[in-house]
Amino acid sequence: MTEDSVPPAKRIRPADATTSTPPTETLYLNNLNDKIKKPDLKTALYMLFSTYGQVISIIALKTPKMRGQAHVVFNSTVEATTALKALQGFELFDKPVNIAYAKSKSDVIAKRDGTFKLRLPSSSATLSLPPTSLNATITAFDADDDAAPTMKRKRDEEGAVAYANDSSDEDDNNEDDN
Repeated sequence: MTEDSVPPAKRIRPADATTSTPPTETLYLNNLNDKIKKPDLKTALYMLFSTYGQVISIIALKTPKMRGQAHVVFNSTVEATTALKALQGFELFDKPVNIAYAKSKSDVIAKRDGTFKLRLPSSSATLSLPPTSLNATITAFDADDDAAPTMKRKRDEEGAVAYANDSSDEDDNNEDDN
């Protein structure tokens, strides 16, 4: 048996962040302990990463697809790079954390830069709105909400009418008893 016929050993290697994606403010973490509750995980990540710079946001989801993964968003690329180099392979909750730069810009950074694109849930197409038109759309939506009564308001009004009718019936019943 030659050395070429033996398959290489399977092992988990941390992603080489310097060659796979360009440096960004957002770090992608995987190999996190998925048994930890989300609030505890976010707190631990914030305490750990905030020592290397200003942490703007931490995204940790517990969906089956995103379990054991998180994104940490820093204020600058320099802070993210410092944290990546210092914490690569750090054991958090008994598991070594793999850290790499995120492939795409986080929504927080995109909003700050003015390059945010609204994602539509039904298709892969995105709608690009400048920040001012987004605010105008929200304002217009709020104005439409005031114009038409909502179902809750309508139910509350119907409930008030029904309650008024019920109380008058009770008064009629009380008069019959006397």
